[in-house]
Amino acid sequence: MRRDRGPVPDSGQTLRVLTWAGRWGQALRAEVSEPFTALTGIEVEHVVTVGLPLPTELVRALQSGERPPVDVVWCNGLPAAQADEAGWCAPLPDSITRGIAELPSAAWPVRATSPSVVNAYVVHYVLAYQRSLYPVAAPASWQCLLDERHRGRVVVYPGGNGLFGIAQVVGGGRLNDVPRHMSPAWSWLSRLVPSLAMPAYSVGLETQLLDRKIDLAFRALPNVRAFQAAGADVGWVVPAEGTADTVDTLWVPRGLPDARVARAQRYLRFALSAPVQERWCARLGVLPMHPAASSSRLLQQAGVATLAEEGRRLTIDYQIQAGHETEWAAKFDRLLSG
Repeated sequence: MRRDRGPVPDSGQTLRVLTWAGRWGQALRAEVSEPFTALTGIEVEHVVTVGLPLPTELVRALQSGERPPVDVVWCNGLPAAQADEAGWCAPLPDSITRGIAELPSAAWPVRATSPSVVNAYVVHYVLAYQRSLYPVAAPASWQCLLDERHRGRVVVYPGGNGLFGIAQVVGGGRLNDVPRHMSPAWSWLSRLVPSLAMPAYSVGLETQLLDRKIDLAFRALPNVRAFQAAGADVGWVVPAEGTADTVDTLWVPRGLPDARVARAQRYLRFALSAPVQERWCARLGVLPMHPAASSSRLLQQAGVATLAEEGRRLTIDYQIQAGHETEWAAKFDRLLSG
C-alpha cells in the first residue's frame, strides 16, 4: 500500500480510501473523492494498491483486530466476499442500502450475503487487440487466442482471473458444470499456454502494447480505455461467445473509531448516489448499480449492457468463485510453469 500524496493528519475531518492506481484511481478522485471533499470539507487520502488481493497490511490488521490502515475499502467483489465471510466488514445502515435496487441473479453476480458490502458497478471483460493485426474486422471468437501467430504474445491476468467461465464455454463445456466438471476449461487453457506471455496486471502494460510486444490482451474494459488514452492503437471487442463480468465493491472495515465509521458511511452514500454513479461509471466505462443512473453511450453502443439478455454472460457464480479461486489460480500457474 502507498499513499498518492503526503499523509493527511488524523483529525476529525479526514478519510483514508483504498484505491487502485491509473485510470481507476483518477476516476475515483475526480468523480467521487474531490466532489465529496467540496461538499463536506472532509479531506480524502487515497491509499494505493495493485492487483486483486487485499493488501497484506490491511489483512494483517483485520485478522489481529487492530485498527485498519484505511477507512473505506474499494476492491473487487471476490476479496470483498471473502472479507465479508471472515467478519471483517462493518454492517452498513439502511440509509446506505435503501434505494440501491437488487439486480436479478440471472443477470449479475450475486451480492455479498450480508448488508456489509455494496457493489458499486459491473465491469465487463473484453478482448483488446492490435488494430494493425486485424485491419478489416475485430477478432470474432476467443479461439483467436490460440492462433499460432500470437504465440507468446497474449496477456491475461495473474492466476487466470476472470477467464475460467470463458474457457469453460469456449472449450465446449457448460457454466452449470462448474466446479464439478471443468475438464473443458482446463483442456482449453492448456492449449492457450503457448500463446501466453507472462500474466500481468494492467499498470505499465500500455508500454508493451505501444512497443507491439503484445498482440492480444484479456482485460477489464476500463484498462483498455486507459491503454487507448496512453496512445496504444488497440481496439476492443466482445467475441461472439460472450464474455464474463465482475463487480467492484465498497465497504467499511471493522475496528475503526465511531467517528471514522460515520464519515466512511457518508462517503459510501455519496459514491452510490445516482448523479455521482452516473459520472463515475461513465468515466470508467462500467455499468452503475443505482437504478436511476444511466449507463454510458459507450456501453450501449458496444452491446455489453445487454449481454445477460442475449445469453452471452459467461460469469461463474460469485459464491463458487470465492470458494475456488485460490485452487484455480494455483492450477493455472502450474499449467504455465509446466
